[in-house]
Amino acid sequence: MLGSFAILPPSYWDAALHAASTAHMFFHLPGRLLHCTSRVNFGRLALCLSWLPAALLAGCTSSPMPAPPAGWNQDPWSKPDTPPSASTPAPLFKPETTQAPVPPGHYRVQPGDTLLAIARRHGRKHIELQAWNQLSDANVIQVGQVLRVTPPAGTSKVPAATEHPAASTRPEPSSTAMKPMPEDTDPPDAKLPAPARLSPPPKAVPGYALQWPTVGKVTRGYEEKGNKGLDIEGLSGDAVYAAHDGRVAFSGQLRGYGTIVLIKATEGRMTAYAHLGEATAKEGQQVRQGDRIGHFRRVAKGPASLHFELRQNGQPADPTKLLPPR
Repeated sequence: MLGSFAILPPSYWDAALHAASTAHMFFHLPGRLLHCTSRVNFGRLALCLSWLPAALLAGCTSSPMPAPPAGWNQDPWSKPDTPPSASTPAPLFKPETTQAPVPPGHYRVQPGDTLLAIARRHGRKHIELQAWNQLSDANVIQVGQVLRVTPPAGTSKVPAATEHPAASTRPEPSSTAMKPMPEDTDPPDAKLPAPARLSPPPKAVPGYALQWPTVGKVTRGYEEKGNKGLDIEGLSGDAVYAAHDGRVAFSGQLRGYGTIVLIKATEGRMTAYAHLGEATAKEGQQVRQGDRIGHFRRVAKGPASLHFELRQNGQPADPTKLLPPR
């Protein structure tokens, strides 16, 4: 029924507007009352005014309200029923994508870095960097972490007692207590015969990023919550080879790893060759896949062992996923 009011002829609308104007004059201009009322047809006025509210109501119901802008919610305390589309306004706060500049005397840790390598690169001792940066574990640093590589104001160096405590402050150690780790207590290589010949490097297989560093068999594999590398058996004094191209990031002694060589590649990949008897690759040297970088320890009896690790962007990874199957 209400819909029929929306189709009234134009003459009704004209009459209604004219009547409304006349009524305004009637009620608000008393000084012209007689003149105005003489021109009003009250029957026509009553008829038009009775149709006006219904016509206005019908007009409102027949014209829908415009939809709100995309991404806008009428109730600010409720969540939209559907996920925001691509047209949703950008958040007020965006995560910062650029790193703040490193202050002078500091260094930002890069993938594959070790505290010992950083210290050597800046002509410092790793125990100095550990003290200046209040690191509880020198072997735990994070990619992106900013480390101080120069002494703080008023400090020239870590006291010598930090690195070599005085004998009077602790019991006198035994002759083997200063060894980096138990595996490094074998007799020196010079007292043992050299191997008759060195094994050739394992052949590289196309399609694999790494090649095996030695021909020996794996005695212990990679473990997510245990061994973070491969333990590979080898002949006493035999050669160890680079598993990929790269730069020697470190060559020397490292607590927990004995004599070790670290080779860093450009893809954020780094490999470690630990418990060596000798490291022949020098720090900063560029090596190619299959180059000899060291030797197994020369042991009096039984096989020697190489500990081989892979780090991808600073995180331990299973080397067998990049090595050819045997």
